[in-house]
Amino acid sequence: MQGPLLVSPVCTDVSRDRRTCVKWFPSFNTSSRSSSSSFPAPGTKDVAMCGRAVINPAHILDPDSCTLGADGRLASACASHAGTKGQPADMYLYVSAVQDEQCARGAAAWALPCMFDPATNRPLLASANVCPFSLAGTTSTDLLVSIILHEVRCVCVWAHAWARRCGYQGAAQPWACSPPRWPPRLLRAHR
Repeated sequence: MQGPLLVSPVCTDVSRDRRTCVKWFPSFNTSSRSSSSSFPAPGTKDVAMCGRAVINPAHILDPDSCTLGADGRLASACASHAGTKGQPADMYLYVSAVQDEQCARGAAAWALPCMFDPATNRPLLASANVCPFSLAGTTSTDLLVSIILHEVRCVCVWAHAWARRCGYQGAAQPWACSPPRWPPRLLRAHR
């Protein structure tokens, strides 16, 4: 496990001279946050999603918190949008339990990578959804753990294929393009 992890946001718009990023994803407007929470206020335009989960501002690097010295190197440690230094992690995984359209098609669960390491395309932020009806009638913790572990493997294994198909390197928004076609054998494993 690496040290504190802060996921770098994606520059989605640059200045005319192409030297400065003017819009980031995800972006968190601090004016809409209550003082008691680091999450954006519900219903505001600042809510950034990863699958079914709201992205935690404490997991995303705030580019404005970083200062460069005269030599172009970081002069101070960067912070998250919540003012934290991140947590010791290799990847942040948001887990939800919502009966959605994928569940209605027969999936037991699904997962997707949301943001990546720009150098390696390794997923740093991902989301998994467990379909509640697929667990109906069972109290097996082992079953739930095996489903989540399967989804983590899917996120890690398919991240590179998703990156190639969607035409991005590093961090990006995979939900903006359709996922790669999964081999039928693996698709059945999700049901």
